[in-house]
Amino acid sequence: MARSLALSDSPVLELCDIALSSDPAAAQTTSFRRQPLQAAQRAFTLGYIFNALKAHGGDRTATAKALAISERSLYRMLAMAREEGVIVEADS
Repeated sequence: MARSLALSDSPVLELCDIALSSDPAAAQTTSFRRQPLQAAQRAFTLGYIFNALKAHGGDRTATAKALAISERSLYRMLAMAREEGVIVEADS
């Protein structure tokens, strides 16, 4: 995830920022070596959250409701992202 964040032009990770290949054979030989599963899941989760925040105009209450998670969980995930050096748009 750190690599994806470092190479991204935006604080919001998109699927294209994560090193995945459309060729299944290539994915088996390259993508899995690039980052551990946990890091890929984390990158996807943060990207999904940031896209949801954007879709809801930064409204964290509406975002949490749309994601079917508590506001507390959303705030905790955003705090962890900040600790990892991800810029959360509301912070800027």
